[in-house]
Amino acid sequence: MASDVVFLTEKRPHAAHLQNTLASVHRCNFVLAHQLLSEFLVVQSVGGLCAPVLALVIAVNGFLAQHVRDFLGVFIPNITFLVIFLTFMVTIVSRYFFKTPVTWSYEVSVLGYMWTMFFGVGKAMEADEHVVFGLVYDAVKPRTQFIFKVVYNTFLLILLVTCFVPCFQSLVGKKMVTGVLKLPYTVVFAPFMYMLAEIIVRTCINIRNAFKEYKEGGKES
Repeated sequence: MASDVVFLTEKRPHAAHLQNTLASVHRCNFVLAHQLLSEFLVVQSVGGLCAPVLALVIAVNGFLAQHVRDFLGVFIPNITFLVIFLTFMVTIVSRYFFKTPVTWSYEVSVLGYMWTMFFGVGKAMEADEHVVFGLVYDAVKPRTQFIFKVVYNTFLLILLVTCFVPCFQSLVGKKMVTGVLKLPYTVVFAPFMYMLAEIIVRTCINIRNAFKEYKEGGKES
């Protein structure tokens, strides 16, 4: 193992822990050099010819993964919401100004709303901005909050994992098309499977974070 390597990681709270772990296990010298590619990609350490290539691969993978998540979770919901708004305006103009209502506006609005929800729910969970009823949760002690969080996410995870395969089989077996645009149901509801997969991943992350926060809270107290 080389004593000096180049390592790229995201600028997140776990980055420092990862750096220290690698340094202690592999006896590497990590030196902050400069930023690369994006604000969250950081070069940590210099030395050798093979190490920078490996580091660049790691960085590009993380860079692309983050941008793919942003594209699916931010860009597409913005576009679909814009489509809903434009369809609404077209409906008003065509109905009340030209006296010729369009037949496809309702279907496009429904599909736009569905896709906005399917693609945007993961980002809402990541930012913890989805709607919750927290009257009881906020009133109990941290230990009870930890139990609530773990039990809730565990039941949600079991439910979603149980439903995933039947939902996929039902989606693949659909031969129906939409009433006006004649779009196949397999295309229209394909983002639903993406939503299920993303919620499963986010739920696992929430369970991990719950244990992590509880342990850190116990150490502080």
